[in-house]
Amino acid sequence: MTGPSARPNPTPSHDPERLERTMRDIAAGRATARQCAETASALRHLSHELSDYAAALAFGGRPPTTGTTPEQPRNHKGPE
Repeated sequence: MTGPSARPNPTPSHDPERLERTMRDIAAGRATARQCAETASALRHLSHELSDYAAALAFGGRPPTTGTTPEQPRNHKGPE
């Protein structure tokens, strides 16, 4: 059984309103480089968490809690 803490979660600094504002700023041509970079980082982080969550659910396991941050992405390379 999965609890709320095991579910993927956007980073606190990228709530839906902030993401929506960034999308509007991009469309209007007024987004800053920093805004774009921070949003891309947050979306990459969320994408990794969603992938891990989906894989765990597909195999009937408990979804992992990664504990990573957008500034410290996980290494997604396979075993070497």
